[in-house]
Amino acid sequence: KQRLKRIQKNIVLLFLSPSLFAKKLVVGLTRYAMHRMIVYIILASLMMPNNVYAGTTMYTGLFGLGSWDNWNEALPIVKDNGFNIAVEVPVKQHLERAQQLGLQCLVGMGITKEIVNDENRMKKYLDSVRQKVTEFKGHPAVYAWYIADEPDLQEIPVEAIKIVHDLIRSIDRGKPLFAVLTVPEKWSAYLPYFDIISIDPYLKKKMDGTHEAPQKIKQWLQKLRDDLKKQDMKKPVWVTLGAFELKPKDTSARFLFERPTPGEFRDAVDMALGEKVEGILVYTLGFPGGATNAGWNLPRDAPELWNEVKKLPQMVKDAKN
Repeated sequence: KQRLKRIQKNIVLLFLSPSLFAKKLVVGLTRYAMHRMIVYIILASLMMPNNVYAGTTMYTGLFGLGSWDNWNEALPIVKDNGFNIAVEVPVKQHLERAQQLGLQCLVGMGITKEIVNDENRMKKYLDSVRQKVTEFKGHPAVYAWYIADEPDLQEIPVEAIKIVHDLIRSIDRGKPLFAVLTVPEKWSAYLPYFDIISIDPYLKKKMDGTHEAPQKIKQWLQKLRDDLKKQDMKKPVWVTLGAFELKPKDTSARFLFERPTPGEFRDAVDMALGEKVEGILVYTLGFPGGATNAGWNLPRDAPELWNEVKKLPQMVKDAKN
């Protein structure tokens, strides 16, 4: 039994600190010790997964549920199509429904530059964050607090993000803090304040009418990991892929974003999986129309693309296997 315990201890040491394991190997380099170390290495190699996703949960989710105006209809769309994350779930009633369906939720905090720039609005906002986190922190359907969407693009001061971070952490030290970033030249300063980081490398239409290449997804993911490494941080990296079309109501305006074809979306997923992301979200199931742009409903406006998006959870499962 004691020998078995020593073997187990050294296997754990090999995983947690290869350098210490190597030192122990050198110090104890006798004939019998070397035999034991060889056994440890063989056992450890058998325990290590061949696939980076093996034994881990890979998260897939959908934005845009609020555009359905009926969360009792929207949440089953997530569940019935194999996704496990519902994004920006706002109230307890919807969390309860998500829990019934076995879904996890990113609870939106919705900070904006306009809120930060208005002292009274910022105070009310922080009060609402305090109330929401206090009420929901123990709820089993809450996966993470979604602090900010594209704070780097909005140019929300990092100091404001830190205030929200510190407030949430003063109430709940367990649930991760989540954000989506989108400006590679600016996102580095925000990295310390989030536990899970997604980027959204949507492929934009260029002036010559062509689109950016899917290679952008790989380049952004590699830059994010490099920036994390420079700050000695290791955090889960997710990606948010575009499945939408932004249609200006002014027909003379240039379309910045056009819907990807089913094949382009599939290529984007393959690119993300090749970069070993830990979560893939899709923007978006829908959004309402505004003053300048028409609304979007993915199943209605692009049924072929929606059929491809619905394959995402299975593609992830295939990657795990």
